[in-house]
Formats: sequence, structure tokens, C-alpha cells
Amino acid sequence: RLDLILVEGFKFASFPKIELHRTTFDRPLLYPQDPDIIAVIADHSLPGDRHPPLLPPEDPEAIADFLLAYLSSTPPLGSRLRAEILHYYRQLRVYGCNDSHSGNASARAGETFWITPTGGGAESLAACELVRCPVAGDCPPGASLDAPLHQAVYRRNTAARALLHSHGPHAVAMSFAGQDFHPADFEGQSLFPRVPVLNIAYEHYLEQAPAAVAEILTGHPLCLVRGHGVYAWGETLEQAYRRTTALELSAKTFVIARQGAAF
Repeated sequence: RLDLILVEGFKFASFPKIELHRTTFDRPLLYPQDPDIIAVIADHSLPGDRHPPLLPPEDPEAIADFLLAYLSSTPPLGSRLRAEILHYYRQLRVYGCNDSHSGNASARAGETFWITPTGGGAESLAACELVRCPVAGDCPPGASLDAPLHQAVYRRNTAARALLHSHGPHAVAMSFAGQDFHPADFEGQSLFPRVPVLNIAYEHYLEQAPAAVAEILTGHPLCLVRGHGVYAWGETLEQAYRRTTALELSAKTFVIARQGAAF
């Protein structure tokens, strides 16, 4: 619930930064190559007229005023991404792929990712309740129980920027056969000609699922854990959502076709 944390260093991390530069520094300015630098504190002028705001090192009041103005005009770090996570998490509920409190959703931002909290309800969850986790390191308390799985996927698959976990009833029903799912419909075949199904005992799920799912999702857009649900990654949340809902519709079509003796 903090509004601002000031840190020194981490100059190559991706977050809003103020560069400090003096004439005695024998190194080039960083801001021309770093779009995250929002201002420069320097005891000299900056070249040209296309540079961040220049702040005087001897006037801390002016620096504080700049920070307050920046905070008042800029959304909190990650707020847009968190809003997008909530949107697609709720859409999974609307589409019927989750009940009110099941499944989870995350998206990566640099070396961290935001994830829905454990027990978070799609209808009532607020953006401030999403939990920020490191891609490398321990996930904080309150994060979804699947947070280590999301973390493992982001480590193994550098193209993955989003991950959705859902419990679509037709997809889960198909998984009980314990065999990989081969869609029969055109849309399904074009998106995922084979959907791997992982057989993981319920009592070993938290222990075994992270590594198993992460390995599969390096070569496939999504997979099923038998009797549990779907994991779909995407370069965007929209892509992960499309893959999830397309699989549920494909599984539903297959079930209806089986009932009609088409297969």
C-alpha cells in the first residue's frame, strides 16, 4: 500500500529513475539510452533541448516538488498491467471457465510478475490485492498457491508474458481420459493440433506441477493437468485468453460430436 519507495542504485532495472550526474563524473549521461529516466539532477546544463527535466542538486525542495507532481500525474507502477490481469481473470469467469474463486492469472513485467492472490474472487477482487512476485526468488505470502508454477513458466519460457489457469468444464472432462487431446474442429487444429495432458496425482500437485507444466509450455501454447484444469501462456494476456477459450470451445464441440455419434 506504499505510494513511493526511494532506492539508490539498480540503474539498469526497469522502473522510473532520476539520474544524478556531476561535471566531476568521468562517464557519459545515461538518459539518452534509458527511457525510464524521468529527470536528471546535475550541476551542469544538458545538451540540446530534448532531455528530461533538469533539477538542481542544491535544491532538495525542488526535487521533492518534482516527485510529488510526478506521482500525482502518473498511475502507480504496474497499475495498467494489474487492471488488464483483472479484466481477463473476470472474463474467464464470465465465459464459464472458472467459478467465482477458482483459477488464477498473472502477467510478467521485467523481472517480476503480478498474480491473483490465493482465494481471490473474480467479482470482488481489487487491483491493489494482486501480489507482486519475483521471477527469481521466493514468492511473498498471499500469492496464489500456483505462484511457483507461474514463476517456473516465466523462467523456462522467456517469450511468456502472461499465464492463465482455468477450469473449463469441457476441457477438464476431456482430460479424465488421461490422453493428449487432439482437437477435431478447424479452429482448434489451427491453434493447437495437440494439447498435452499431464497426469499428476492431486496429493503431489503443488510439488510436481511447477516443473512439469513449465517444461510442457516451452513447446506448446497450453496444456491440461488431468482432472484439474488448463494452463495457457501468451505473449499478451489477450493471446493467453484466446487460447484458453478456444480450447474450451474445441473440447465442447468434441463432446457434442461424441454425443451425436460423429466420432
